[in-house]
Amino acid sequence: MKPKPSRSAKRARFERHASQVVFDPDSSSFVVTWAKCSRPIEERVAAHKDPLTWIPSVSAIAVLYDRGCIPHSQTVFAARAVGRAIDAGDREMLDTEGAKKAAELVRDLSSMCVDAASPSVERDVRQAMRHLLDEIAAVRFLNTPASELEESLVMPILDKATDECFSVHGFSSWPVQSMRRRFMFCMNKRERTEVSYTLVSLLFDVGSCPLLSLSDRRALRMQSIKASGIDDVFMPETVHGFFMHALNAMRAMKDEGRSRLGARMTQQQLADSLEASGFNGK
Repeated sequence: MKPKPSRSAKRARFERHASQVVFDPDSSSFVVTWAKCSRPIEERVAAHKDPLTWIPSVSAIAVLYDRGCIPHSQTVFAARAVGRAIDAGDREMLDTEGAKKAAELVRDLSSMCVDAASPSVERDVRQAMRHLLDEIAAVRFLNTPASELEESLVMPILDKATDECFSVHGFSSWPVQSMRRRFMFCMNKRERTEVSYTLVSLLFDVGSCPLLSLSDRRALRMQSIKASGIDDVFMPETVHGFFMHALNAMRAMKDEGRSRLGARMTQQQLADSLEASGFNGK
């Protein structure tokens, strides 16, 4: 008979909300905190949960990285957090073989990093992290119900936000980060779905696109710009056209059972793309 596990043995619990994960400079690791994200960073770090029990999940670290909340100096430590979560048994968002292998690559690279500050090490880990994000995006897209991509559900929300934004004098001359922030502000919490986040970030080319890989994001954005004429005139009608084209393309992917618009990037294409965009350039 197998021995019964000790009642005192601690089982790892994974924090899946990125807002509850913070970097602890003293231990050079990412920890889970119970302090609200509005609190000063020092208080949030001090109020972290037991690191032997609470572990940031792979998806939480990926979200932080995708949002640009992890500076270059912490890239290797983020990769180590991914490795720790995998070793502790986290498998959420790693449903496909591609996502699983991408996560394992991040873990293996981080375990070989002796000098976390080395530019070459940092570059390799950044590429591996981006590859992991792309694979997780594919998993998210596959898991998104087709009903969430319905025009009758999505477009009224985006059109309402568009009208509210353009009603603000001078909105079209704002910095793109401010325009995106205003757009999201015009939606209530339930309306800020992964589909909405993806389409709004696609429009302004800023922020996380949780349902698209980097290559698909760029390809779909260029297609939607051309189809809508938004490059010639930025107005509610062209914004509507942009969203419609992007949404229709995503719905066609879902109907055909695809998780990608095009082929995967090669390693060199990924490196060149990251270099050109300055991705996660904090």
